[in-house]
Amino acid sequence: MSALIRRLSGLFILLTLLTLSASTIVADDYRSPKEVFDKMEANLMKIKNRRVKFRIEATGAVTGTFEGEILFKKGNVMDYRTSGKFLGKDHKLFLLCDGAKLRGGNSGSEKSPFEMDAPAGLRPGILIGMSRMGLMHNIARLTGNKPPDRIDGSVYQWLVVQDAAYAKENPPDSPLATAELKQKDKKLIVVFYKLGVENEKNAGDVELWIDKKTNLPTFRTITVHFSQGDMFVTEKYEWSKA
Repeated sequence: MSALIRRLSGLFILLTLLTLSASTIVADDYRSPKEVFDKMEANLMKIKNRRVKFRIEATGAVTGTFEGEILFKKGNVMDYRTSGKFLGKDHKLFLLCDGAKLRGGNSGSEKSPFEMDAPAGLRPGILIGMSRMGLMHNIARLTGNKPPDRIDGSVYQWLVVQDAAYAKENPPDSPLATAELKQKDKKLIVVFYKLGVENEKNAGDVELWIDKKTNLPTFRTITVHFSQGDMFVTEKYEWSKA
């Protein structure tokens, strides 16, 4: 009888350990979509000596196609170059920061490129702008020789991630909640959310694909709602060490 009790006791302990182990795995695998996004964004802000190549296509109310790359170095040093078409016109754009001065604009424009003291909020302005809204907005500003938006540090309050979820309502081929998707050799997590811009609660609907290994954004779609109609933008990102 005592032997049976010992065996049952041992089985209970084993089952308890397995349950605790499973709970740990579930807690890690089933983080909320907002937690997944926040972790990606925190990691993005830590990058240094990294290069991202990107390709952008915009259709609908506003059209454009761009290819380019951004080199991020320690501190406020950045080398950002891209070229393509925007509203039917060719553009060659740049944004350069040596840590002290920020220069940028449209190389083919009659207007002179802008130059200013390097703002302390440059990096979050670019990276948080990229993670929440994408690159297209600031590229459009560069075509008019305007600096990127909210590089004064206010980008966190300006762009707000709302209603983050692992699936949106009836999307075609949408991922199941917390399901990992595979794209070639990558494991990806997809987060859907609505983008709030200042007082506008639903300025756009976003689908962001995050590489689980690097914890960096790899692909996005965003439908931007304008009064004259919607703009549909896709952005693909490829990261590497500089």
